[in-house]
Amino acid sequence: MKEEILERAYHYALGDDECVLRSNEIRAKSPILFVVLGDKVKESIKSMKTEFSQNVMNAEGIMYLYIGLEQGIEDGQTSSLVLPLGKGEEKSSRGTLSSQLFEEENALKILNEQITKVREAILEKGKMFHYWEQIQVSVITDASEEMNSLLPDIVVLLKKKLEQDFKQVTVDLFTVLEETIYTPLEQAISMSFFKEIETYQARDYCYEKPLELLEDGLKLNTVYNQPLFNLTFILSDKKENGQKIEHAKEKHYETIAAFNLLKNREQKEIELAEAREQYNNSVFMTNIMSGGEHRFASARLAKVKKPRVGIYLATAYHLFNAYKEELSYHGIQESKALLEAVGLNEMRLSSLIDDIIPPKENLGEIYSVISQSIGFRELKGLSFQDAEKQLYKKSLEDFFSANFTKSSERKLAEKVSKEKIKKQIYAEVINHPDYGPYALEELFKIEQTRAIDKLREQYGYEIKQLEVTLEEKENKSVGEVIGSKFGLFDKKYLRDVKGYLVSEVYSLKYERLEKKLKLKAMETIKDILEEIYNEIKIELKKLEEVGSLLKMLMEEANKFEEAYLVQNVNEYYEKLVHNKLEQLKKARGEHFLLEEKYMGDITSVLSQSREQFLEKLFILQEKYILQDEKLFRLSFEEELLARANMLVSYEEKDVAAKSELYHMLYLSLEENSKPCVYLDSAATTHRYEEKYFLGDRKSEFMIYAYEKDKTSRSYKLAYINDQRKSSLEKLQLMGGFKASDLIFTRTAQRYYDAYIKEGYLFSSNQEISKKGD
Repeated sequence: MKEEILERAYHYALGDDECVLRSNEIRAKSPILFVVLGDKVKESIKSMKTEFSQNVMNAEGIMYLYIGLEQGIEDGQTSSLVLPLGKGEEKSSRGTLSSQLFEEENALKILNEQITKVREAILEKGKMFHYWEQIQVSVITDASEEMNSLLPDIVVLLKKKLEQDFKQVTVDLFTVLEETIYTPLEQAISMSFFKEIETYQARDYCYEKPLELLEDGLKLNTVYNQPLFNLTFILSDKKENGQKIEHAKEKHYETIAAFNLLKNREQKEIELAEAREQYNNSVFMTNIMSGGEHRFASARLAKVKKPRVGIYLATAYHLFNAYKEELSYHGIQESKALLEAVGLNEMRLSSLIDDIIPPKENLGEIYSVISQSIGFRELKGLSFQDAEKQLYKKSLEDFFSANFTKSSERKLAEKVSKEKIKKQIYAEVINHPDYGPYALEELFKIEQTRAIDKLREQYGYEIKQLEVTLEEKENKSVGEVIGSKFGLFDKKYLRDVKGYLVSEVYSLKYERLEKKLKLKAMETIKDILEEIYNEIKIELKKLEEVGSLLKMLMEEANKFEEAYLVQNVNEYYEKLVHNKLEQLKKARGEHFLLEEKYMGDITSVLSQSREQFLEKLFILQEKYILQDEKLFRLSFEEELLARANMLVSYEEKDVAAKSELYHMLYLSLEENSKPCVYLDSAATTHRYEEKYFLGDRKSEFMIYAYEKDKTSRSYKLAYINDQRKSSLEKLQLMGGFKASDLIFTRTAQRYYDAYIKEGYLFSSNQEISKKGD
């Protein structure tokens, strides 16, 4: 269930940006193709798709080609190519891959067919782009990936195929460098790769091979005479200060996506008119070159964003608490009223018994019971108990049992059946807004249990007292009570005997029956209550577990964010949910949450699984709570400031907090966007930087950031207008360094030399040649 909740939160967080995306109509202006080379960067495809789906309207037109040794996914945007190349011996496996491509019977054919297939797929997506004359290709690989020895073959063939339909084909290389985890062999392979790149990027680089294969099997000699790539980026898992970057790969993929969109973002006329130094690829390339020689670049994207997942979970948690509050017993009524509601007080029990027991006047029907012909003389020396037996045998007992005891017990069983009592308890307590299911807990607390026990003891005592009195009445002598003057068959005295039995004996038996029926009703109701309580207690525990899980996930979601970005999330959204619910109560009723179309009462909860309950909660939250623009759709800065100042009531602190908050935002974006390469300090000689803010150009923070160090900055600073309300981004580009400037290459070069000495072949002279050789 944890995974389902998080998936719902993530899905909503993405949908929140998609709404703004649709309103802004952000698009890539021309086709984009990502070539993912090697198994080590296979996951980049998934990350790229996620990034572009959140940032551009025509994300489905962006294509991906995976080339590796493992099977990849195939869908409308992604093609996979597994080349039939053998690993070979460890010492020569990388160096012989390119030659295998031409020696293996089907390898070159498969490569040509797949690239042709990708080109056709790109052409099919043409209507999604407004500018069709150029295509942007980005190759992503890992520096230690053996497959990247095929780069010249793949890139040259790709360019030749795409140039059949596009006037301009630009290819950038993005190399992921995981220097903190590489083995010595991987470092040596990476060193070899960097050497190869510098060869590929030389002005006199020349590639000539029978690379193109026609459908009829004819091979065409392919000649390529220019640098292989437009820009070459190195993205390391170390910062400029040498510290490790956590989750570096995932962040690199976000950076690659952001840079591609920076280069290829379709600008509206108003944006072009108000643009402040938009990205210019030629200018960046020129500035990082040194005397026309190739230089590497690096980049890094920093994001500060609303903790949208945490916000979604916080809203769900506080909505859950509000619903639980509706179900909870608030002690609105006195405890005596609660006992009355469940039928466990004298008044309710008396009312119940009055409805089922025949009226006391019906005891007069005893006179109609036929008695034996016995004279009073024979009765006067007997007790009334024995006199009754002489006169009626068991007739009176049977009459009372049939007409009072059994009929009343039968009716009582119907009245206090489990079904009826359960219905009554749900109607008058569990689903009643003044009580609710948690009121049952109150019934089983010491105070209420004591009251119930006291009433039970009272009935027990009264029954015993009645039985003592009854025994006294039955044991009295007939002669003593009625007198000794009588005739042999004096009907008057016999009538007096019967009258005594009715008014003194059976009247007490009637009262005893009343008490016993009350006691039985009480015990039955209490037993059913306990059963209901035990059932509901289990469900309420499950409900509590849902609340605990929501709270835990909310806290976990915010745990790894910077403290100032998640300040007061819990308290702020508790207040917002409360305010929104108060609005809804005025419009829909005080207890609208208990209505079936919203959350429903406890009966509804008991009839559904936890997953169904959460689905109802999430629908309510998304439909009625989060849609409030004024409360829940503030811009990133507005929302952050509102949370920071939720306990502040005077303007001076608000102004101070805003300035401080903007300063923290600025520093966070600056620090986390510093390029991810660890360079020798001497590499700063040819260093060139450009920094881009992505956000609403009219926002206070964007104005603050642009003006921050305007007079002293030594780098180009620009902003890209993006009116998403949930985040701010900063992309830094830095270039002008050589592979030898990397601290990584100090050790990697030593490993490279050692492996070469041991006979390792990392590349072949046939694949790396110079013009005129």
